[in-house]
Amino acid sequence: MKKTSDGIFRHLLSSSSLGGGVWSMGDQSIVSIGNFLLTVALARTMAHVEYGGYVVAYGALYFAHALHNALVVYPISIRGAHHSRAELRVLASESLIITYLLALPAGALVGIAVSLVLHRTDLNWLLLGALLAWQTQETVRRALMAHLRHRAAIAGDAVTAAVQIGSVAVALFERIPLNAASGLKIIMAASLAGAAVHIAVLGLGAPILSQLGIRFSQFLKLGRWWLITGIGSSATVLLFPWWLAHRNLAEAAIYQAMLNIVQVGHPVAFSVGNLVIPAVAHEMLKPHGEAGAKRITLTYMFQGFLILAPLFLGLLLVPGFVMRVAYGSGSGYTQHTTILRVLAVGWLAIYVGHVLNSYALGKKLVVETAVAQVVSSVVAVLAAALFIPIYGIGGAAIGYLAMAVGRNCALMASFAKSKLHRTEHVIHPSAPFAPSRGTVDSD
Repeated sequence: MKKTSDGIFRHLLSSSSLGGGVWSMGDQSIVSIGNFLLTVALARTMAHVEYGGYVVAYGALYFAHALHNALVVYPISIRGAHHSRAELRVLASESLIITYLLALPAGALVGIAVSLVLHRTDLNWLLLGALLAWQTQETVRRALMAHLRHRAAIAGDAVTAAVQIGSVAVALFERIPLNAASGLKIIMAASLAGAAVHIAVLGLGAPILSQLGIRFSQFLKLGRWWLITGIGSSATVLLFPWWLAHRNLAEAAIYQAMLNIVQVGHPVAFSVGNLVIPAVAHEMLKPHGEAGAKRITLTYMFQGFLILAPLFLGLLLVPGFVMRVAYGSGSGYTQHTTILRVLAVGWLAIYVGHVLNSYALGKKLVVETAVAQVVSSVVAVLAAALFIPIYGIGGAAIGYLAMAVGRNCALMASFAKSKLHRTEHVIHPSAPFAPSRGTVDSD
């Protein structure tokens, strides 16, 4: 069975190594365009304080999604790569059940957190609904991507983006006021529509309920260290807007408005990561796969840089013009050009770290990624505590850059240490075999 599934994946990888990158980036571009237009429309039409409330609510969804990323998305990406299509359909069905069991307590917790920060409870049920819808779509979408079927995922993601853009257009045409609740409703409706299309494309197999506990144990075994990384990463990203929101919701809105522009590069980062993880996992099955894994990772990373270069040159050279185009000259978001430049440099550092992290995950070096995230989180907390009270939004931007640099340094140090350990095993062949620190058997 292993040889058969390995042959299937080798064919998929070889036949899509060139086109796969194009379809992956195209798919992520569609996803990001829908998200970007939604967030920009909300920022343009809401008062700063109301948009700050939406930033807090959306951030809570992002944080809850870390649990799903670690215990469902990552295991599907690794295990699904070596399953046949029929097996993948069963895996997707079982993953949906696990998703819902995890989402209910996670949704309750983030609802409480949002209520405490915003001093309002009207968003709680909408948060839970948006979380369930979002994770339903992401589970089935990632099952498609496990077989590098990025082209097949485009239809569902295009429907999601169309619902997002169409909902905003209708609201503006009908002069319906947009607020934080509106944003969550749009996320819910768009995700459900996209999920329906993804399910139609993939198909779902009958879950084996008697083995659901075993499946969850496998997912937990594979994702437990990535859970630490994901929660740490999400909490670190949320630290800055939530810290600002505690000071003033308007500051959180201004910070997020600039971050929206910087994060236009997300489709490139996500598509590169989506390609690197399964490709590296496959290369490492070969006797001397390390060189191939590095070559694939660097190739995709530099391809991403070529695409990102025009965008980020614009952000660094004419940031004020970019903000005026996005939000309008009277929005109150256009005067922080230096801060936007700092955020742009920080995002480029995050992109490098994202690719390095994906390389490590493909090798199942989950402990190393967890340690790097701890370093990043510690740096972020220290930077926020030192700089936000003094510089406000500028202090948050400094912290954003510092956390990215901290994680990258930690990852590079862990790679160097891993290489040193491999060299020691070569020099002392009589030493008993020991698996690399952080590897996980995937039965």
